[in-house]
Amino acid sequence: MPVVDLTGTPKRYRLWPSVLLGVTILVSAACQTSGPPPAATSGTKLAIDVPSPLTGPGRQLIDTTERKAVGGAWGNLLSGRTGEAQAAVARFDSPQAELLRLQINLADGASSELQDQLEGFVDEHPQYAAGWATLSTTAESQGDESTALQSARRSSRLWPSGPFAERADDLQHRWVNDRIERSIEVLAAGQPMEALSITEQALALDPDNQFALLTRAEALVRLQQGPEAEAALSRLGALPEALILRAEMASAQGRWQHAMDLLEGLPEDHPTKDRSLRRAQLMWRMSILPSHVQEAVNSGAVTREELAVILLAMVPSLEVRAGGTTPLMTDIIDLPSQRAILTATRLNIMSVDKVALLFHPHRAVTRGESQTAVETVCHLSGFAPPLWCEAGMSRENGCNVIGEPVKGSDLVEVLLSIDVRSDI
Repeated sequence: MPVVDLTGTPKRYRLWPSVLLGVTILVSAACQTSGPPPAATSGTKLAIDVPSPLTGPGRQLIDTTERKAVGGAWGNLLSGRTGEAQAAVARFDSPQAELLRLQINLADGASSELQDQLEGFVDEHPQYAAGWATLSTTAESQGDESTALQSARRSSRLWPSGPFAERADDLQHRWVNDRIERSIEVLAAGQPMEALSITEQALALDPDNQFALLTRAEALVRLQQGPEAEAALSRLGALPEALILRAEMASAQGRWQHAMDLLEGLPEDHPTKDRSLRRAQLMWRMSILPSHVQEAVNSGAVTREELAVILLAMVPSLEVRAGGTTPLMTDIIDLPSQRAILTATRLNIMSVDKVALLFHPHRAVTRGESQTAVETVCHLSGFAPPLWCEAGMSRENGCNVIGEPVKGSDLVEVLLSIDVRSDI
């Protein structure tokens, strides 16, 4: 499940390791999409992935004669002598004999009619584990994954220590877990429609699977189907990953208060709570600030005036911090950013031309100047400065990038990357 962080691209959650577990059905190498095996010929040894009717719980008591007959018929079936097997149990009508006749038909080729007969058989003998295991194999060969998985689960519950006890887990891994893992890979590759299709297959078998619901919601978000994504996430309740993704959706819509409410519901020790909540709080704060703040954040070439505005908007506690005297500047009079500039210069975050008494508010800020300003803010707030990306490094290395010209969005991301605790 993703551990989504509002500060950047969602990190993929990890599922249990994928294990490709094949289930042999009727003939070796057969699979759910293959056709029925050819009819057995005398003396051909068959690999039947079903239990002997004489094994497992739920069997009816039968006498020694019938037990020997069913046992001999089972041996004939495994050796491919289906005609002899059929004849050996023809005169018996116990559940064991009836199940063996159905298994003989299975060896001759599964069909929808045979599956119907087996479904009727387990309805009549619901505690007979071998019947459920046989139905599971038959349904798998017919491509009926739902019946195959449900029958395997029933068999496993009735016969938890038997040789088919792990069949349900094998099918769960193959048809649910592996599909979810595949959908995550496809989604990461930028194919949300295909990811959604794969996830729907998993959910058809396991409707309440949290990983599948979360992946489905992410795919729907990518496809801009917000209401459907919200509906999927609401089924996950207070699952942290669901709360974070819902908060991300609310943030994208500018519903910052709703995003904050969702993030407040995260456990106190959740690793992304503080950072994600702080981002939502800051973005909410900036959304209600004057338009010149928004213009600074969206600037493609930040000026000195806009740098001061961004710093004070992102770290509002700077306004009340004690500092030096306020320098005199003649070129900031009547600017809407005047208060931010006065604070930035009073705290020596930004420089002033004290000879000419000028701030030069409209001059483009350099990368070095912006980095120095950010580092000063960190020093004043008591936190380590950010790690700047050097040659050959990128954000994937955990460092911060400010390009030239300096973009407002880059400055915002850098300031969000430091754990500055401010009174908002």
